[in-house]
Amino acid sequence: MKSEKSSKGRFEVAKKKNRRQKWIDTLCEYVGGREPTCPKCGGHNFKDAYIVSETNNDYGWGAFWCEDCRSAFWLSRVILTNENARKKIISALPEDLKFI
Repeated sequence: MKSEKSSKGRFEVAKKKNRRQKWIDTLCEYVGGREPTCPKCGGHNFKDAYIVSETNNDYGWGAFWCEDCRSAFWLSRVILTNENARKKIISALPEDLKFI
């Protein structure tokens, strides 16, 4: 009985890692200039945006999301010295995003 519970727990962890990896791969395609496909809905319409840290303007947080299904991937401790990233700074992330 105990091993069945442990096995189920490991399966859930592996499933969660697999889901995150799909989003990381999708983000890499987006940043690399290729047309990514949403792991959730198959859409191709993505957006990213960032929020500046209150203590250091060169760092912040952000999100990368599919505009079609609103599924999103959280980006933590982002360095915002890149001119392209600085153009995408917003005051708040959209409230309807569904983070994985």
